[in-house]
Amino acid sequence: MKMEIGQLLSQLNSDTDDSFQQIALEQAVLQKEVITPYLIDIIAHYPKLNDAKSNFRAFVGALYLLAQFKEKAAYPIIVDFLIQKGGVKFLNSRCDLISEGLGRILASVCGGDLSLIKQIIENRGIDNDLRDAGLRSLVVLYNKGLLLREDLVAYLIYLIRNNLEEEKNPLFGASLLSYCFNIYPEEFYDLIVMSYEKDVIDRDIINLDDIDSQMRVGKERVLEQLNMNHHGQFITDVVSELKDCGCFNERHA
Repeated sequence: MKMEIGQLLSQLNSDTDDSFQQIALEQAVLQKEVITPYLIDIIAHYPKLNDAKSNFRAFVGALYLLAQFKEKAAYPIIVDFLIQKGGVKFLNSRCDLISEGLGRILASVCGGDLSLIKQIIENRGIDNDLRDAGLRSLVVLYNKGLLLREDLVAYLIYLIRNNLEEEKNPLFGASLLSYCFNIYPEEFYDLIVMSYEKDVIDRDIINLDDIDSQMRVGKERVLEQLNMNHHGQFITDVVSELKDCGCFNERHA
C-alpha cells in the first residue's frame, strides 16, 4: 500500500525519534516522480546552518534519495549548497557524509556533466575535502564507464602540472595522487616523482613507496579492486547506505 505523500513527507521530516525510517525511504523510492520536487525543495531551502529548526536527517535523506534517482536537477542545487552556503564544513562537523558519500552523490546526479565538478576541483578557495569529493566523483564515473580513461588521465595530468607549477598545495597534491593511485598510476609516474622532488605532496597521506607498491600490483588487478570497491560506485540503495549512518539515525537539534 502506498503511503500518502503528506504522511511520507512527515515521516521523512520527523525529528522526534531515533528510529530508522526505512519504510519512509522505501516509499519515497516507490513514489520517485511525486517525491522528487519535495526532495529538491529540502536541499534548496535548507535553513541557515546553525538554525535550531533545521532538520538534518531530512536533508541527508534527500541527498541520498536524489542521488539514487540520478536526478540531474539536483546537481546545481547541491553544488550551490556546498560552495555558496559553506555546506562542506557543516557536513564535516555533523556526519561522515563527505568522506563516505559526497563524491558518489555528485557522480550520481551530474548526468555526465562535469562542468560543476571541475569548478569544485579547481577552486582553490574552498575546503580541500570538497575538492577531494569532486576528484572522487570523476573516479566513480570512470569506474562506471561514463568517463573515458584518456579523458580522466588528461585532466589529472593537467591538475598535477598545475599543482607543480602554480598551486603548490601539498594537501590537494596528495588527493590528486591518491586518485591516480586508485586508477593505476602508470601514465602519471614521471609527474608523480617530480611532485615529490618539488615537495608539493603531503607524504603523510601518500608517499612514493605507496605508488611503487601499487605499480607492482598491476593495472588489471588494481582496476578489479576499484570495480569492487564500494567507494567507486553510484548510490543505488538508499536504505543500505543510511541504515548504519549515525547522522541519519539520531535526532539533531
